[in-house]
Amino acid sequence: MTSAESAFNQLQQKAARFCAWRERCSSEVEEKLRQLGASAAQQKKLIQWLQQEGYLNDARFARSFARGKFANNHWGRIRIAMELKARHIENTTIEEALIEISENQYLQTMEKICNRKWEELEGKENFERKQKTAAYLAGKGYELNLVWQIVEKIASQNR
Repeated sequence: MTSAESAFNQLQQKAARFCAWRERCSSEVEEKLRQLGASAAQQKKLIQWLQQEGYLNDARFARSFARGKFANNHWGRIRIAMELKARHIENTTIEEALIEISENQYLQTMEKICNRKWEELEGKENFERKQKTAAYLAGKGYELNLVWQIVEKIASQNR
């Protein structure tokens, strides 16, 4: 085995370990390979190999990312989509990943976050509570039309 083949095999093993540790997307793997000193041709070849071997799958990554960020960080669809776009995931793949979040669970989570924020702002004027609660939910990436529906619902329940 030549030193070039040996170096490539080492890159291959490192890339496989990197992808086996947790779900990765192609752009993360490209960056890691760049850091490891892989040439553009080697990167392309390694990414193809990782995909063929099942180590790398952007659709699987996107679904896992969407589920995880929603469940653990309580991010909204807009924030999740923006983060996936930043990782160069295709729009159709992003849309498919967002379907993983059940509508019922999405609305329940929004309402729970809204209630918590509303209680946190106790003592403030209702107008200010509404504004701050809505801004908080929007900052987490929830759709403004849904945000205002839930904020109004919470506000009317607490009059």
